[in-house]
Amino acid sequence: MPSAPQELFELVLALFRRIVRRERGLKGYGTLTLPQVVILDALLRHRRQKMRELSLLLGIQMSAATGLVDRMVRGGLAARGRDEADRRVVWVSITPKGRLLFMQFGKMRRKTMGAMLKNLSAREQAAYLALLRKILLTVFLFGLTLPALAQEASPSGPLTLEECYRLALARSETVAIQKELITETEARFTQAISGILPRVTFSSSDKRQDGSGGSAFTLKEVPERKFVMSQPLFSGFKEFAAMAGTKAEGRQRLQEKRRAEQLLFVDVAEAFVELLRQQEELEALASIRTTLLERLAQVRERERLGWLKASEAHRAQADLHRLDAEMEQAALQQGLARQLLEFLTGVEPLPLVKETDPYPFRLDPPETYLAKAFSRPDVLAAQESSQAAHESVRLAKAGRWPTVNLEGNYFVERVGASKEVDWDAALKVEVPIFEGGQTRGAVAEAASGERQTRLTLTETQRKALSEIRDAYSRVQSALGEAGALAQAWKAVSDSHAAQSEEFRYRLVSPIRYLESLQELQEARRQLTQAQYEAKRRYLRFKAITGEIPA
Repeated sequence: MPSAPQELFELVLALFRRIVRRERGLKGYGTLTLPQVVILDALLRHRRQKMRELSLLLGIQMSAATGLVDRMVRGGLAARGRDEADRRVVWVSITPKGRLLFMQFGKMRRKTMGAMLKNLSAREQAAYLALLRKILLTVFLFGLTLPALAQEASPSGPLTLEECYRLALARSETVAIQKELITETEARFTQAISGILPRVTFSSSDKRQDGSGGSAFTLKEVPERKFVMSQPLFSGFKEFAAMAGTKAEGRQRLQEKRRAEQLLFVDVAEAFVELLRQQEELEALASIRTTLLERLAQVRERERLGWLKASEAHRAQADLHRLDAEMEQAALQQGLARQLLEFLTGVEPLPLVKETDPYPFRLDPPETYLAKAFSRPDVLAAQESSQAAHESVRLAKAGRWPTVNLEGNYFVERVGASKEVDWDAALKVEVPIFEGGQTRGAVAEAASGERQTRLTLTETQRKALSEIRDAYSRVQSALGEAGALAQAWKAVSDSHAAQSEEFRYRLVSPIRYLESLQELQEARRQLTQAQYEAKRRYLRFKAITGEIPA
C-alpha cells in the first residue's frame, strides 16, 4: 500500500495531466507555459518586477529567467524598461497583450475548476478548499523559501577570485565587527555634538511644608511646573575637541575596516590559488595516467611477443600504482583547499574556480609601489589615531578653562510670592581654581598617549615600506624561478617527444621511456608549483600595496 505522500504525489500528477490535456483542446491554450503564467501573475499583482525577483519566484538561475523573459518580450507579453533613478536597474512589466491573454487564461481555468468541483457537495467543496489552504500554507512556510535561499547562496558556475572575495566580504565576521565599530564611533560623534546644543527639559515638583498658610511665604503646598532651558556658551572648546577627536576616530575605524578587507583578500587568494593548483595537478596527472595506460598496453603486448622481460612490465605496472597514489594525495589536498574556501565564502558546496589574471605578471619599478606605502589603510589608520590622540590632549586641557552657561526657566505653574514671575534667566560662570591635580594628570596622560600614537605611526610606516620591498623581491624571485623552470620543461618535453618516437620503433627500452615520462611529470609539477607560487606571491603583493578588487 503506497504511503500518503506517495499517493498524494501520484494524485496531484494525474490531476495536473488531465487538466493540461483538457485545456490544450480549448481555443487559446498552448500559447502560455506554466512559468509564463507565474510571471504574468506576478507582474499583474506587483505592476513590475526585477529579474532577480523573478528568478527567485521561479526557483531558477538568473540566466534561465533572462531567457524566459526574452521569449515573452519577443512575443509581446512583457516589456523591459530602465529605472529612471538608477539606470542600472531593469524592470519587467506586463503589456496589454499579456494582460489580455492572462485574463483569458484565468477565465478558462476557472471554467475548468468549476467542472471539476460540480460533482462535489457544498460541504465537500468547503472541506477540500480548507485542506488546500492548509497545505499551501505549509508549502509556503517550509518549502518555497528554502530553495530560493539555497539558490541565492550557492552559485552554479565557476567562480573567479573577485567573486570569491565578494562572497567572503559578505560572510566575514571580522569585517562585520569593523563595520559595527564605525557605527559605534558615529554614535559617539552624535554624543559629542550634543555638548554645544541647547537643552530643554520640563520639571514638575510638589513641595509640602509645615506652614500656616496665612501668607505667600507660609504656604502648606508649593507646586511648581516649569520648562528649563540651558545653553552652553563657552567650555574651553571642549566639545569641539571631542567632535574633532571622534571624527578622526571614525576615519581610523574606516581605514581599519579596509585593512581587514585586504587581509581577508590574502586569505581568500591563497585558498583560491591552492585550489586552482590542485585542480590543474589532478588534470595533468589524469592526462599522464592515460598516456601511461597506453604505453603499458604496448609493454604487455611486447612482453607477450617475447620482446621484453616480465620484470619490465611489472615495473610499468608499479609506476601506474604510484601515479594513482599521487592522484589520491592531490585529491586530498584539493578537498582541503576547497573546504577552506567554502569556510571563507560561506558557499557549500563550492563550484569550480577559474583563473582570470594573466600570467606572467608585469612589475613596475619598486619606487612605484613604495610610494603607495603611505596611503595604505593601516598607515592612514595610524595617522588618524595620532590625530585623535592630539584632540584628546586638547580635550584634557579644556579642563583648565572657565565654563559659561546661560540658563533660563519658564514657569507654567507657580505659587507664593513669585506667582507673578513667569520666567527668569541666569548667566552662570564657573572658574576652576583647584581640583587636586585631576586636570594636570589628565593632560599628562593624554600627552603620553599622543606620543605613543606618533611612535606607532612611525613604526607602521617603516613596516609598510619593509613589507613592500620584501614582497617585491619575493615576486621577482618567483617569476625568475618560474621562467627558468619553463625552459627546463621545454627541454624535457622535447626529449620525451623524441623518446616517444624512438619507443615506437623499439630504439629505447620501456624502462628508459618510463623514466622519461617520470622526468616529464616531475618537470611539469615543478613548473606548475613555481607558477602558482608566483601567482600567490603576486596576489599577496597586491594586498600589501593596497591593490585589491573594489
